[in-house]
Amino acid sequence: MSTLMISANNQFITATTANALPPLDPEQPLSPESILDFDPSRADATEDFNFVKEETNTVYPIVLFGKMRDPFHREIQKVLAEYKITPSPLIVDVDQRRDHLLFIPLLARLFGNSDLPQLTLAGDVIGSYHDVLEMKDAGTLRSKLEASGLVRIREIKKVKKGAKERERLDNERVLAPKPIVDGF
Repeated sequence: MSTLMISANNQFITATTANALPPLDPEQPLSPESILDFDPSRADATEDFNFVKEETNTVYPIVLFGKMRDPFHREIQKVLAEYKITPSPLIVDVDQRRDHLLFIPLLARLFGNSDLPQLTLAGDVIGSYHDVLEMKDAGTLRSKLEASGLVRIREIKKVKKGAKERERLDNERVLAPKPIVDGF
């Protein structure tokens, strides 16, 4: 797994929702030029990359990659929703991207396994569904997230009125759209 490429990939993903990977072979090493918006061969490229990495980690330190209809992905979202996290985690429904046929195998190569969902913190993989649940059950998830110094976390005191209705609407939203079809 390459922290450099995951961080660059996080920046590419979070820059705009319209981003799509250019045609490439997800099994081959990625050229940084394909996802960075600057020339990595310049003398000051390291400085530029560090700036992009810091900016990305400030705006979206926590990123959850998963498939929209996957119950494990949705369960991690519920675990994260038990806390008031600032800044809010970015949820990436990888199967809803135009470039999902390239993107999903690329993530598998970068993460070192094909397990989805995967939770990342500042470009580093925290873990998959089972890892996140183990940390939650052991009471270490919050401290692991806070230890980065990139997020503030507060417990949510009680379930707010209308939570069941919001959950029903979210279930309706998730189950209603059809998966993206090739060619769109």
